[in-house]
Amino acid sequence: SIVEVPAVVLEGSEDGNTWKEIPFRYTPGQPTRQPRRTAPHQPRLDWQMWFAALGSYQHNPWFIHLLYKLLVGSEHVGVLMDVEESPWPPGSSPPKLLRSWLYHYDFTRLDTPWAHTVPGARILNATGKGEGL
Repeated sequence: SIVEVPAVVLEGSEDGNTWKEIPFRYTPGQPTRQPRRTAPHQPRLDWQMWFAALGSYQHNPWFIHLLYKLLVGSEHVGVLMDVEESPWPPGSSPPKLLRSWLYHYDFTRLDTPWAHTVPGARILNATGKGEGL
């Protein structure tokens, strides 16, 4: 059987052409990275992102606020992300554009470390100028 785990993946860009994933500390993320979840630790932001993946951004207003804080470079939000792998670590200039995707991660396949698919279209685009928010 196939077990798919839904996850919202954030990407940032400086120019709208080149996009880089903004990794969370404990969500699946890049297929080349081993998942970092350990029980009983349950990181709040990553847990909320799982619920966001089960619904839409209209039902998760905190998600819009998260995007805004990332766009303005809030260090309080930046440290909640995976600061070791983030293309925009806390203290650096934030991305100019953000977009989010709903991925489905499949941990049951043997031909890849684990596959991720995009079952639908982009769920939200945002810019630092209030567009899309």
